[in-house]
Order: sequence, then C-alpha cells, then structure tokens
Amino acid sequence: MLDLYRQRYATPMVDLLRSGNDARAVIREMFVGTVDDITGDGQHLSCLIVGASMERAHQEQRVADRLRSTTQSLESALYDLLAEAQLRGQITSARSATDLAGFLVTSLQGLRVMGAINPDRAALTRYAEVALACLD
Repeated sequence: MLDLYRQRYATPMVDLLRSGNDARAVIREMFVGTVDDITGDGQHLSCLIVGASMERAHQEQRVADRLRSTTQSLESALYDLLAEAQLRGQITSARSATDLAGFLVTSLQGLRVMGAINPDRAALTRYAEVALACLD
C-alpha cells in the first residue's frame, strides 16, 4: 500500500520538483497542490504517510524504512532544486539547502496533519505562504 501511495502522490511531486528551474514557482505549486489535495474533494482524507508514521513506523521497521525512503526522495529533490537556486542567487543562501529542504518537507507534512484536523483552505494557504517565506 505504501508503494502504491508513493507512486500516486510522492513520485509526481518529486517529478514536479525536478522539472523546473524557478524554485519558488515549483515549490509554491507543490504547496498549492497539497492544499488542493487536502481541501478539494470534500472527503478530507488523511495522508497515508502521516497516518503510517504515527501509527506503524515505531512498531514496524519495514514501514519506517519505506516512509523514510519516500520522504528522503522528496527531500533530495527539494535539495537539488534549492541548491541550484542558491547558486543562481534566486533564493536566500542564509540557510543551507539541506536545512531548507528538511524544513519544507516538515511543513508540507504539517499541512497535511492540520488539514486533517481543520481543512480550512484559507488558513492552510496562509501557513504555506509562511513556509515559502523561508526562501527569502
């Protein structure tokens, strides 16, 4: 199930991050897409990665390994995009690309958690904008 989820949600996100030169625009698209996923269908389904992390990762090493692999692939794609944007002077170099990538993955997963609790599109969009401000 985690592999199917990775194919359906995480892999397209990684592909998106690897497809663009404009780091801000691509990362914004990733966050907007996540808010759309959270609020768009009216069902407000929880993220399998978040759910499995909370329920199974501490009990099953295989689940923890798969989750780690999925989040690391996202973090790696973000790192590559951010490091290149820093070299081009498009985003701040005040923080390492590694730390920015980790923070953005954490923020993205946090949006999913908060969206499960209260899928308020306007609030989630504001929170995403705060996360994007780390690129300034």
